Amino acid sequence: MYGNFQICEDDNDDSYVVDRTGRVDIGRIQDHKPEGNRVVDISFFLKEMRGLRRIRNKFCTVCDMTERKNVKAKVHKCYKNFDGNASSTSMESDIIVEGFKNSIEMHGLIYRTVIADGDSNVFKSIIDNRPYQEQMITVSKIECTNHLLRNLCKKLKVISETTEPKICVEIVFI
Repeated sequence: MYGNFQICEDDNDDSYVVDRTGRVDIGRIQDHKPEGNRVVDISFFLKEMRGLRRIRNKFCTVCDMTERKNVKAKVHKCYKNFDGNASSTSMESDIIVEGFKNSIEMHGLIYRTVIADGDSNVFKSIIDNRPYQEQMITVSKIECTNHLLRNLCKKLKVISETTEPKICVEIVFI
């Protein structure tokens, strides 16, 4: 049973699960047992909701070119806004934490539960930054079943490709 995303903005105490497409799956609520929380996949908001799109760049072409040529950079709009040595995962975490910190102001929402994809770094960043400290709310995590299954299958495939099969031959004498 699906409803429009607008349901998530209701002022009642019902809970909704929002998937990446922005559709609300009311039937999945019982699976997650959100206990009056709104369970939201933040990646939907990062990609789709107006005003919440954020970009992190570890690279600026102008700066890179002037550095390689050993000349002084002209005044330009530098797009580098993140540490060049940082990992892409930390960029993702930074954007998601910013989304959590601005969720009340921008959308009037508190994301109490994250449907995670197995990336513990992102969830750890959310917990470390305590976006709802004033409201005394700690974000909880639910692992996405699809991601868990996919990760398990990947690991099983690697094991099957790297493990030599042991052939058992039973010799029967008559």
